[in-house]
Amino acid sequence: MRIATKLAKLEFRIGSIQRDGDELIIRSHPDQAMKAQARLGLDDVADLVRASLNRDVLGYLLALPVLLLRRRRERDILETGVPQARGAEGLRQEGSHA
Repeated sequence: MRIATKLAKLEFRIGSIQRDGDELIIRSHPDQAMKAQARLGLDDVADLVRASLNRDVLGYLLALPVLLLRRRRERDILETGVPQARGAEGLRQEGSHA
């Protein structure tokens, strides 16, 4: 995710989310040069859930599997020049070539 403020712009990749008592701690991915963490208290988590309960976010979550498959397929095409077979249909096609 990208975080932009008047002071800085940074790329934050989530590495882990853990609970510590009444807080959630979101830590940056170990590969990131600048380590960061966000501590979310009860009110923060309640605000996050409340803000997420809308048509846009719920629609995005429902579309997520399709979006991820589309991205994977596009990445395969860029890397190999041809789409790679996926799922049961792909397995049948791969098996028929053997």
